[in-house]
Amino acid sequence: MSIDAGELERNRGRVESALKALLDETRNFVQQTMKESGNGQLYIDRLDPHDRSQIRDVSDISGITDPAAFIALLLAAWDDVFAKVGLPNHVNFALVDKIRHLRNDHAHHRPKLADAEYVDSGLNAVETLRRAFTVAARRRPAAPAPPEATPQTAKPRQQEPSMPYTADISRTNPACF
Repeated sequence: MSIDAGELERNRGRVESALKALLDETRNFVQQTMKESGNGQLYIDRLDPHDRSQIRDVSDISGITDPAAFIALLLAAWDDVFAKVGLPNHVNFALVDKIRHLRNDHAHHRPKLADAEYVDSGLNAVETLRRAFTVAARRRPAAPAPPEATPQTAKPRQQEPSMPYTADISRTNPACF
């Protein structure tokens, strides 16, 4: 089977631009999620030294320019990041795995990139993940105003006396006992 060099180069360009768009469009969401989780340093520590060197600190992952490092960070921050994306866990893993393979084939100039179906499948995974991150970012509530800018108009609540807990078992299903 001969490899069409023109098709290979076109597909390499398509993959490169899709991976760059994924990185650029989802970086802020991942950074914010890492910050909210309080586990950012843990995720960064899981990266290999080369990938770790691209990150200044937990609150700034803008130094990541390599899609491989970003994918590694996504995998490290899996639970916190993907809990907010809204896709089933197995779907997320399949997408990230497909994107990782596509990125590796691109980076290592593998002839697999001459196969338009393989590339289209990988690019569909990139697009699906990008859309999921975009939707999740839109669902995220706006950041609250700083405390000094918030007017204090509400009265503090009076603490009500606590009542001892009593269980009402009259409506309980007897089959559960």
